Amino acid sequence: MLVLTRRVGEELVIGDSIRVVVIACSGKKVRLGVKAPRAVSVNRKEVAERLRQEGQERQEQEVPLTTAAKRTTKKR
Repeated sequence: MLVLTRRVGEELVIGDSIRVVVIACSGKKVRLGVKAPRAVSVNRKEVAERLRQEGQERQEQEVPLTTAAKRTTKKR
């Protein structure tokens, strides 16, 4: 893990297109601003984990067409 010290107004750059700006510091809290292309998803960790979990649940609920077709076909 890279650990950096930044002051309010200072930035760090990730790749060519993502910038993280320190907006404010107060006690144990730090406010950050993230500038990133719309194609890049930026979420808090707990939100990203919830979205990942929901995606996995959705995939598990989907039944492939070939399996569904086999279930409806009666043997004679």
